[in-house]
Amino acid sequence: ASLHDQTSRMRRMAYRDPLTGLANRVAFRERLEKALASARRYHSRHALLYLDLDQFKLVNDSCGHEAGDRLLAELSQVLRGSLRARDTLARLGGDEFGVLLDRVGLSEAVLVAEKLRQAVDEFRFQVGDKVFRLGVSIGVVEIDAESPDAERLLSLADMACYAAKEKGRNTIEVASDDEAAHEQAQQMAWVPELEAALAEGRFELLRQAVVAADHPDPPQGWELLLRLRTRDGALLAPDRFLVAAERYHLMPRIEREALRLACEAVRRNPAAYPGRLFLNLSVQSMGDDDFLAALGELIRGSGLPGERFCFEVRESAAINHFGATARFGEHLQTLGAHLCLDDFGNSLCSLRQLTRLQIEYVKIRGGIVQEMLRSPLEARIARSMIEITREAGFRIIAKQVENDQQLRQLRKLGVDLVQGNGVAPAEPLP
Repeated sequence: ASLHDQTSRMRRMAYRDPLTGLANRVAFRERLEKALASARRYHSRHALLYLDLDQFKLVNDSCGHEAGDRLLAELSQVLRGSLRARDTLARLGGDEFGVLLDRVGLSEAVLVAEKLRQAVDEFRFQVGDKVFRLGVSIGVVEIDAESPDAERLLSLADMACYAAKEKGRNTIEVASDDEAAHEQAQQMAWVPELEAALAEGRFELLRQAVVAADHPDPPQGWELLLRLRTRDGALLAPDRFLVAAERYHLMPRIEREALRLACEAVRRNPAAYPGRLFLNLSVQSMGDDDFLAALGELIRGSGLPGERFCFEVRESAAINHFGATARFGEHLQTLGAHLCLDDFGNSLCSLRQLTRLQIEYVKIRGGIVQEMLRSPLEARIARSMIEITREAGFRIIAKQVENDQQLRQLRKLGVDLVQGNGVAPAEPLP
């Protein structure tokens, strides 16, 4: 081959993703720079879309990397078929894609994003006898003469995509520079506060009893609830700082502190904690080596057998990070501890997959408990969910039980355990 041919081939390799044949991040960045220059020079409008697949990790972890690679290749063609020839589709890495829409305004860009979302939603991926359905979260940013630089545009699109995931996945979110910058500033402001709280010992625990549905006394266990004490004395629930803690990878340290506080409380007053101890855990902590090492040390130092501890992982996290959850469940088995699936009820289609995890308990999300008395249809949905969960071999806990009417209905449905303010409100540790 001539030197010209070799140079051309090397250039193509440098600008192409080898798995999908799409443009790679380098090529996409260059085209974004050109679009931005065009917008500034000619006052034209373009749009940047940032796509992050939902449920990809489930396929990759359960069926292997070869299946994951084939999925990405097939889905790339589906996405390509929903775009014009002059638009750019790139694989930015992992299960993330970028789209550069040439000469479109924001309203048209949102329509294209919805077209892409629907295309992914209708796509089915088959591995043997398994059929997977995916979703995609999409962040949209308009490019015009006033837009910031390419790096900032990518950051804005990424943040909008993250916001779409936070709103429930498989959705579209439009970002503006002002809004995104404000949100990022708010989250970054939490970092020194969380660091200081760790250094000053301002994280605390409350406890809420988990009781048998047919007799509330004595408690069958306790969920230990994390709170942050501010310097002015206010007590904050995790929803105030959780997004920032996850984004800046502070969760392993925070949850290690929560576990330390729990073990210290039990060691100080073991008689006050009959039954199991339930603690919430994030995906970050499940895969953090330092946290996993501390987990065993703290449990052994508590004076309680490992079987008394049960760690709660949200259903969405278990599905999207199936491999990490499975490995964590195996690690818990070596300690004698248990795994609980929290906020269950959004993905019954994944129940078959979840039975492969080492799950002892399932906590039904509070919305199902709240809605089951509103109509006969909601009651049937709750009944079916509980029956299927029981047949799968899980022990069932209904959370956010607020009144006697809900409690009576849950008893009729055969729920094992309940918790909520209508049964036993959260209280300070004794």
